[in-house]
Amino acid sequence: MTLNDILSNHIFQMAFAIFVAFLFYLKGKKTKNISYHLQSTEIVNQGRSLFPDLQIKWKDKDIEKNLTITSCTLWHSGNETINLSDMAEREPLSIISNNEDTIILQSVIQKQNKSANNFSIVRHEDNKSDMLNFDYIDRNNGIKVQVLHTGNSEHIELSGTIKGGKINNTNKWLSKKILSSRKIFFYSFIAFLLLIIFQAILFRFQNNLGNYFELFTLINGIVMQLIMVISFITFLLNEIIDSFTSIPVDLRDD
Repeated sequence: MTLNDILSNHIFQMAFAIFVAFLFYLKGKKTKNISYHLQSTEIVNQGRSLFPDLQIKWKDKDIEKNLTITSCTLWHSGNETINLSDMAEREPLSIISNNEDTIILQSVIQKQNKSANNFSIVRHEDNKSDMLNFDYIDRNNGIKVQVLHTGNSEHIELSGTIKGGKINNTNKWLSKKILSSRKIFFYSFIAFLLLIIFQAILFRFQNNLGNYFELFTLINGIVMQLIMVISFITFLLNEIIDSFTSIPVDLRDD
């Protein structure tokens, strides 16, 4: 089985057609999704600063619990404009504490990649949530918010209900990414190159191999098809994950 036989194989052609069609479907699908990424730095642990000579107080009171700064980067990872009216009135877009012992001391917008979005923070009296107001958000529009809070990073999350959309925590998805698309193509290319070399060796010693020649050629062809299918599936999964986990360049750390 030669490479030409594989490329003309109906199974391969069908798999390739489905793959391309699915990519176009994903590209054209209208979605209203907000993704967010959290990154935390612990300043005080159990009332003790990481630096012994550093005293930290909040409004003239000593910090007796954990004190953490969490950077929350959020952006529109869909492709259809999100207006403020697209948020459920009872579940607005908010940074919240999901732990009863954790309170949010202060939140500030550190970076905004489009001023017309008009993001603002509305403090809640119970110090358990900060609501995020905005006019509208287009694809890749977003902000980076610095949140000062007690407790650990696991106690902070972005909450809210988008009508016809969803909010994605990218911290949970990044660990599911197998390889970058570039590495997938590289490893697939190396594998194909080795298999082609192996096939050439088979042809070189065809007379010596006898009946084993057809067996080895068949196995080589099956392995090539498996590599194609696995590469396509892995690439597709990464493309799906990248579509809502890749932080816009202008919101990344300098």
